[in-house]
Amino acid sequence: MSLTLIGSATLGHAEESALNTSNWWSYNQKPVTYTGTLYASSAGTNTSVQKASALKEEYPEPLFTLNAAHKYLGLATLAALAGTIIAPKKENGAHETLGKTSAVLGTAAVATGLIAHWDDIGLDQPLTDPDNLHAMLTSVGLLGMAYAASEGPESGHAGPGALGGIAMAVGVKLTW
Repeated sequence: MSLTLIGSATLGHAEESALNTSNWWSYNQKPVTYTGTLYASSAGTNTSVQKASALKEEYPEPLFTLNAAHKYLGLATLAALAGTIIAPKKENGAHETLGKTSAVLGTAAVATGLIAHWDDIGLDQPLTDPDNLHAMLTSVGLLGMAYAASEGPESGHAGPGALGGIAMAVGVKLTW
């Protein structure tokens, strides 16, 4: 099957082009810029899929999505957790503040993850599906971090906090 180049130009008005561009106009009637190479098959096959992919409208990326919020809250949790580990261990100091901050950020990350990815979590493969492992490890990590933040210096909180932080970090790493 040989392919023939039809054209590569900026489409302005529908009457200026031999191609029917009536469905290539956006809602606000701005023309769509043709940025690729449009090919038509000499074998006579339907090229509407090729035209549609070559003349794709450009939409601006949304500044805020729930998935992006989940991602950045998770990364902020890990950053706060790292700060908690290296901060001086003084009462009412940076260690305590960062510990509570990581627990709050972790809660927000887990909540937005459950909302954004509810359909990705299932019981059909609970321990082999990376999405399930991500949800379980980060949830367990959150519980350990929240326990450590709530107990503070009154009891031994280093063990649950460390295990929670490790579970959270491994859970995040699974998605990369």
